Amino acid sequence: MKTAKKRLALAIAACFSLAACVSGGAESGIPTKRKSFTDIAAMEIYLSSFDENSVDAPIPVKLTADLNDTLDDVLFSFYIARRFVDLDLSDCTGIEEVTVSKGNFEGIPGFYRATAGSEFIARLAVPGSASSIGRSAFTDCFYLAGIDMGGVAAIERNAFSACWGLSEITIPASVASIGDGAFYGCARIASVTFEGDIGPDGLHANAFSGMGDLRDKYFAPGGGRGTYVTENPGASAAWAKTD
Repeated sequence: MKTAKKRLALAIAACFSLAACVSGGAESGIPTKRKSFTDIAAMEIYLSSFDENSVDAPIPVKLTADLNDTLDDVLFSFYIARRFVDLDLSDCTGIEEVTVSKGNFEGIPGFYRATAGSEFIARLAVPGSASSIGRSAFTDCFYLAGIDMGGVAAIERNAFSACWGLSEITIPASVASIGDGAFYGCARIASVTFEGDIGPDGLHANAFSGMGDLRDKYFAPGGGRGTYVTENPGASAAWAKTD
């Protein structure tokens, strides 16, 4: 695997080459069609070819690769490109638990996850090989506005805590457990769909801490799988089942 310094040099050189080939410099329009890649460096170069974008206009890309049990290389590429992305990893392999490193990236100090690319993920479909979303995996990913959890069985402690960009989520039928504080502080979520049933032992008492009475409504008579909505998201939210 290339070191981060070599990958950085490759990306810089490729961007200069691309700029020389594209009339008028970097492309400004965000495509509507998702572009597919099998190589992280190639995806990074493609993202860098666009002007800086907003979280409301992410660049749609799909990566199909063996991720070797870590998202670090993918996230590092976003740190270099510095573009918001709508990222589909559903066909990626090599990851059983989705985690994000809190340490250094390939020996370069200071590249912690909050400044190493996770902040540029606007929408994400997790790898199809993943069976769980790990502890604190996306904590403080403030701009994450959409998540497709695929077929995971577990959402671990604080997995999505303080993801302020989320306004709705779908819990797949495959999920059997949601940990302590998994969605703590997700103060804008106003719609939650449970595609399956989770027992009291699987749904931690504080899984939706700071999101009102959602857990109580889920286990109330007539609750269970279905969609729940609230008009006042946050700590005092009163939820109602719609189907």
